[in-house]
Amino acid sequence: MKKRGWLEDDTTITTVLMADICRQAAEKAGVSQEAKHMLKAFSFVLETAAVDPLLESFNKTATAKLDSLVDATKLKLSQTIESTTKHLDAVSLKYSELTISASEAVAALKAAPVHRLYSQALASNACTKLSQSLILDNVKAINIVNARERLVLFNTPSAVAKERGIYTRDDINAYKDTLNVALEKLTDGASKKRIVGLCIIRTGMLLELDSAESARWLKENNRCAEMVKKAYISREEETKVIPRAHELMVRFIPVDFDPHEEESLHSVELENGLPPHSIISASWIKDPSRRYEGQGYANVKINCASPKVANHMILGPTRIGNHSVKVQKEHRIVPICAKCSRHDHFLAACKVERFTCRFCAQEHSSRDCPDKTQTKCTPCGSSRHSSGDERCIESKSRQDRQAEHAPETRSKFFFTKDRWTYNESVNAP
Repeated sequence: MKKRGWLEDDTTITTVLMADICRQAAEKAGVSQEAKHMLKAFSFVLETAAVDPLLESFNKTATAKLDSLVDATKLKLSQTIESTTKHLDAVSLKYSELTISASEAVAALKAAPVHRLYSQALASNACTKLSQSLILDNVKAINIVNARERLVLFNTPSAVAKERGIYTRDDINAYKDTLNVALEKLTDGASKKRIVGLCIIRTGMLLELDSAESARWLKENNRCAEMVKKAYISREEETKVIPRAHELMVRFIPVDFDPHEEESLHSVELENGLPPHSIISASWIKDPSRRYEGQGYANVKINCASPKVANHMILGPTRIGNHSVKVQKEHRIVPICAKCSRHDHFLAACKVERFTCRFCAQEHSSRDCPDKTQTKCTPCGSSRHSSGDERCIESKSRQDRQAEHAPETRSKFFFTKDRWTYNESVNAP
């Protein structure tokens, strides 16, 4: 009791002990009845004198404990309310920003003209992040389709190709002017066909002409090669128009199928009622040398010549080698470097000197990681997954930005003038 603070002095302890001694003495044999009554009375007086301060001390201690508990509860409740209020304020602010951005985007789309350049057409048809479904109106979707019909892609002439692939705006304008002069010579001034946009990408030189008719005309009868010949007289290679690839991933194809044989591709066209030469090429997604023993099926990437053929295969049913297969659009991945484990570039373009493990984010190559279970994501810093994981918030953010500039990446079909390809609320045939 003294350790707990219920007894503050030794007097109370002495009083309690004396009361107990008197009570025990009264119980002994040989003590007269009168002495017993006297000892019990004296014990009662001592107990009364000792219990009152003891109860008072106990009440004081219990009250102090309860007061301390109440104060701690009030403090914790206050902190919880304050934290919750901050989170609600942050969420409210973010929602307001998104609402304002969506309103500005809608206003910009309403004010935008229908005829746009290729890059402008894609940017003006951005999908808002507030909606998870893909729904574009007819004008915006047709705008994207029409813009692509005006494009011509061919291998970059050696006369303009740069080793590091870095081109200034003046370079691009000079190439466009030179090709426009050559295009005018090719038409003999009979018709006004012009190149309104030019950019050099990884696969070649991309031109945007003033109309879809001009683009079709340039692709025919080897006219594109003639235009380049007039523009850049010295050539090391033949200029070839590169058809736009509509890449599909086909799952679970028998491994005895040979995607590199033209006869195999022709059999796929016949089996699925596709026009001749509608499949440009095909290849195994995974190197056949890395298959496990006894593997009977593998995945194939197929490039189709037109979006209608690709959508036909996606809708299905599609059969290859008497097997029903699942076909889906090959989605664009977010680039991640195998050296520094960061986004937006691959190993060949990495400028960092040291490796960063994609598993644990330490300074060593991923293949030399001693403990791949201790994960840490380099882009977002999370310890719940490794770099390049689909749960990474940085990766999701980049996917959202891709979808803003190219809404077609969010659709499981390639855009055509059919509404069901760009509007998920319309059922596919």
